[in-house]
Amino acid sequence: MRLPKVAMFGLVAVIVLACGGVTIPSIPPIPSIPPIPSGLFPSSIPGTSVDPASSMCRLLTAAEVGAVMGATVTIAEGTAESCTYTAAQTFATINVRTESGDLTAARFLLGDTAKEITIGQYSGLSGTFVGSPLVYVQRGNDQLVLQGVLLGADDAAVAKVVQLATTAASRW
Repeated sequence: MRLPKVAMFGLVAVIVLACGGVTIPSIPPIPSIPPIPSGLFPSSIPGTSVDPASSMCRLLTAAEVGAVMGATVTIAEGTAESCTYTAAQTFATINVRTESGDLTAARFLLGDTAKEITIGQYSGLSGTFVGSPLVYVQRGNDQLVLQGVLLGADDAAVAKVVQLATTAASRW
């Protein structure tokens, strides 16, 4: 005697259930998300107040950076070691910071794009690294570094950062 397929499946289901059923493995718990390390994101929200007198932000005003970038700019973060300016419309960023050492590492970093420049009374280098314009200004064993992000890597973008470096170095 031949059973229809539906009956056969039903018979198999009854036998499986009679024998204790099918064990479905449990799904392991989803791991929790670890806490975000401090310092990963700016400590202040763009547009909030940063005291320019007590940080690297004293070297450039948001208005000066905005005039060069052609956009409305806010100070996203300011510390004694660095200041970050962000354009609201494009999210282009200028970071101003200090480093120590000579221009050897900067020359290596900038590679073939490195150009010797003079900013005020200081020697320096300009160029691009991974699509970001960079300017290094040397004073003794200290360097003033300005880096643009999302500005482009062409000569016009580098010239904007050089212009800002000239203003910042005069107040450094």
